[in-house]
Amino acid sequence: MSIAWTTIIVIALLLPGVFTFIGYSTTERFSRDIIKTSAVGEIGAAVLIAIVVHLIALWILTLCGFSLTEFIQPLIDHENLPASTIANLVVQRLAPIAIYVVVTALAGTVVGWLIATAVIRGGLPRLGKHKWIYTVMNASREGIVTAHVMTTTAENNRILMYKGILSESI
Repeated sequence: MSIAWTTIIVIALLLPGVFTFIGYSTTERFSRDIIKTSAVGEIGAAVLIAIVVHLIALWILTLCGFSLTEFIQPLIDHENLPASTIANLVVQRLAPIAIYVVVTALAGTVVGWLIATAVIRGGLPRLGKHKWIYTVMNASREGIVTAHVMTTTAENNRILMYKGILSESI
């Protein structure tokens, strides 16, 4: 049973990092390809973002008078307490824990949205996987964009290529 609870706690603590990926993948259709990384890199980024979000949340809660030690101390000393007292303590702490998990997950979503917005607008160009898409999108908002499109149609060792004004972008 303790392995199941440990797994639930780890998943709850990683939710801000996971929701960061959800936040930047829902911004617009190309943002799923924003960060060029592997699965291990994504897990590492999720862990790092989750740690930062939790540290900021703990700092804010501490400024408001919250003491993490006082909150978890009765649960640590569970061997000296009767089962009914432990059950009451757990029930009393479920709502604040659920609120904390939801708020930090939403904070992770906002972080992801901010990262995607910064990449799209050119503020974080190094994170972009396909930088040219955002260059075209931003340029088309400012004026006329000339596009050169190479096709896969080939005849007599020549490839068909179009040149024209981009009239509509995403």
